[in-house]
Amino acid sequence: MEKNMTRIAILIIAAALISCNSGNGKRAISLSVEGAGDHMAYFDMFLNGRPYHVDSVRLDGKGRGTMKVPFLPLDFYRIAVGNEQFVMVLDSAEQLTVEAQVGMLATPVRAEGSSHTDALRRFQEEAQGFEAKVAGLRMALAQDPSNQANMDELNATNVAHYERCKQLVQENSGSPVAISVLGRLNMQQEFELFKQVRDDLRKTAPNSGFFQGFRDQVDRMEQEMIMMKAQEEEMRRLSNLLPLGSVAPEIQQNTPDGVSFALSQLRGKVVLIDFWASWCRPCRIENPNVKRVYERFKARASRSLA
Repeated sequence: MEKNMTRIAILIIAAALISCNSGNGKRAISLSVEGAGDHMAYFDMFLNGRPYHVDSVRLDGKGRGTMKVPFLPLDFYRIAVGNEQFVMVLDSAEQLTVEAQVGMLATPVRAEGSSHTDALRRFQEEAQGFEAKVAGLRMALAQDPSNQANMDELNATNVAHYERCKQLVQENSGSPVAISVLGRLNMQQEFELFKQVRDDLRKTAPNSGFFQGFRDQVDRMEQEMIMMKAQEEEMRRLSNLLPLGSVAPEIQQNTPDGVSFALSQLRGKVVLIDFWASWCRPCRIENPNVKRVYERFKARASRSLA
């Protein structure tokens, strides 16, 4: 019952988004899929990562048809025919013409009319070429591990692809395309670039579920890094308060017998100081280790080092 209610709510949201963006007209999505005559084709949007139909058309005998799609916001969308799909990125008004063959809808022969989709396809084609080259080099190295030339080329190829991905992200930081490319980069190492994309997409695609998931991931990392920096600064501050090798500050307390005792009275001897509380579980766990240290050095602690 709960799942059905969630699905109904999502469908209502989808309908509201389509309705809100359809008042200014519709744009044409022209499709030609050789070998898909008389098949249904769907234009889908994504909500919570799941596709929902926005429009559909039955392709004619030659696999051709046109869908009239509302002016939806910048985001990932897809065309689905049977079990195949073509994922694209469209802004609020881009038209699109797609030509493909059955079995190869994901990599159409032609997809024109969308600069965002062009960028996504360019990245995908370069990524496929990179993966094919790396696979070939790894196979060659498996046969001859001592071939330094192949190893050098593999390393250079990895570095070049990494740098190319950074370039593509910078060129498309305000497009959801950047999210796809960032999947190949190290977030911690390139965190400033991740933040740039988050901030740019907040302006261009704030309602995209893909952006929101990406935003939350970057926000979590940012908070973790802020906390780590604060901890490092606190450790530096504490280290500066009492640098290693410096004279310990004076401590004066009463013994269990009520006699005043100062740390300076032990000057010249090995002194072990442990601050702990009976209610502190980590302290109690550490007690056996403190006792072992005491047993090891107690003989030296009882005589002067002078």
